[in-house]
Amino acid sequence: MSNRRMVASGAPKPINQGVTLKRLLSYLGRNKSLLFVVICLSALSTLGGLYTAYAISPVITIIEQGLKGIISRSEVTVLLARQLSFLAIIYALEILMSYLAARLMTKLSQRTVYSIRQEMFEHTSRIYVKYHDQTSHGDLMSRFTNDVDLIQEGLSTAAASMVVNAMTLVGTLGYMIYLSGTLSVVTLIVVPILSLISRTIVRYSRRYARQQQIALGALNGYIEESVEGQSVMQLFNHEVDSFEEMKRLSGDYRNKMKLAQITSSMMFPLMQNINNINYALVGIVGGYLSIFKGLGIGPLGAYVNMTRQLGRPINMLANHYTILQSSLAASERVFELLDWAKESVSEEDIEATDVVGDVIFKNVVFGYDSEHIVLNDVSFWAKSGQKIAFVGSTGAGKTTITNLISRFYDIQKGEITLDGMSIYDIDRYSLRKNISM
Repeated sequence: MSNRRMVASGAPKPINQGVTLKRLLSYLGRNKSLLFVVICLSALSTLGGLYTAYAISPVITIIEQGLKGIISRSEVTVLLARQLSFLAIIYALEILMSYLAARLMTKLSQRTVYSIRQEMFEHTSRIYVKYHDQTSHGDLMSRFTNDVDLIQEGLSTAAASMVVNAMTLVGTLGYMIYLSGTLSVVTLIVVPILSLISRTIVRYSRRYARQQQIALGALNGYIEESVEGQSVMQLFNHEVDSFEEMKRLSGDYRNKMKLAQITSSMMFPLMQNINNINYALVGIVGGYLSIFKGLGIGPLGAYVNMTRQLGRPINMLANHYTILQSSLAASERVFELLDWAKESVSEEDIEATDVVGDVIFKNVVFGYDSEHIVLNDVSFWAKSGQKIAFVGSTGAGKTTITNLISRFYDIQKGEITLDGMSIYDIDRYSLRKNISM
């Protein structure tokens, strides 16, 4: 028998969150120019937002100097008009940059999802038959529809927002350290607390999000099979059992979804309340520094505004975290499909031409897995023109034999020949063209 025969189950390896995220981002990288433009626009929008938060400092300083008589009222009017006009321009540019970044990110996410869906369809048509035997049609359809839609939502909404808010968070912290190192220490005390909470919630939320998607796939699969087999179900009076199974699957999905939603929704209120505590602490310490340590009203006002600005990206990151976790869970299911092995193709395979039809099984051993052997040392010769019937109970291996002849599965031991030539030396698609089923 040809030594190029390979037994391949096609089973995928487990995927972790880091690998999943990196792989998902690689699809975005296929449109590098568009991705670069989106990042640049997001960075410009972030800088504009940071400046508008800081701009309150010179405005307060101008008003303070006017009240103290350091500058005249006319000078106050001119300086304020100049500052506010410049601020209005920055606001307008920030809005424009944000709009363009969001629009282009939507376009980028649509291109990415299109590539993923096309790759899934092409891969499914070449995948080992074992996958289709183990996976219901409804579950497969759920991966093409529900899971891909969640990926699209995660890329266009959560991913773009999280990039912008991460930039805003880093920039805001930098500005705050520049304005007051002492107040920055108060603010940074909160960061480890936020990190600990987020890491804990991440661990549980991701697990429940994946369980939710698996339960949804099982539910869709059962619904699809029940609808297709409705007449058979009624013929055998299986309505009650079918209803109970549907009730069980629906209840399982409800419970998994409830756990996923409760866990992920905890992030936003916890982050917001911790940020409010931080805001109050900054106000107390900042007031003390302003009264006794000479911290200016302008820098203090800007810092307090920055503290509120710091809370916004943290809250937005927490708010979009749920979508991102669902998207990563959906991505794992999609990549699980894409990681199943395709049917092997070799340039050394030959075309099956002028087929006579002599099929020989020689000491064939086959099992769908190593622990459950279906055919054990089976040998026979089916001559061209003969009519042969395989008779046996369910599970005896009748359909298995026809599947092996068509190379839907590879045997563990033995040899199968067609007209004296090993079927593993024949191009599998050429082989199947000569078989009628």
